[in-house]
Amino acid sequence: MAPLAPELIAAGCPRARRFSPDGDKIIRLFAQTATIENGFVWPSARGPWLADYLAKFAAFPRGRHDDHVDSPAQALAWIKRRPAEPGIITYWRRLAEEGWR
Repeated sequence: MAPLAPELIAAGCPRARRFSPDGDKIIRLFAQTATIENGFVWPSARGPWLADYLAKFAAFPRGRHDDHVDSPAQALAWIKRRPAEPGIITYWRRLAEEGWR
């Protein structure tokens, strides 16, 4: 599968950034297990897709669609690596660093 960042940039989202996760899919999910088990991740309780989605988590790593599990694990890792500041501050700082006036 091709990386998403170049596709987003080509589609007109020039601020898309690559994210390079650590380890394989099993290690990445294991690193997020405490966050999930402690109730910090809440899937939509009304989504008609929820039962299928949770079944994919339960079947991991032996299930067929492990990307459905790996994507949220990578998203949680990315969230934890981000600086602890409001998004608008990061946005304006990036503009200033790029020389925007």
